[in-house]
Amino acid sequence: MEVDQKWYFSIQDVVQLLSDSSDVKQYLKRMLSKDTELNANQGTICTLVEMVAGDGRKRKIQAANTESLLRMKKSFQSLKRN
Repeated sequence: MEVDQKWYFSIQDVVQLLSDSSDVKQYLKRMLSKDTELNANQGTICTLVEMVAGDGRKRKIQAANTESLLRMKKSFQSLKRN
């Protein structure tokens, strides 16, 4: 979804695609607990953006722009190594 000339992507969708986890919410919690810098800056990295959910309703969903996703990529890689 494009907001303010930037593309935003659902964080849960991205985590689901990049991880082998069956529980995306638990994976995110574990990722944030292991990466203190990411956890401290979660409010600036993750933005609430109104998107159409799977049921067709508009909802505010945690999303990240491309720059933020690249920052989160470091945490994905370190969590996969452990």
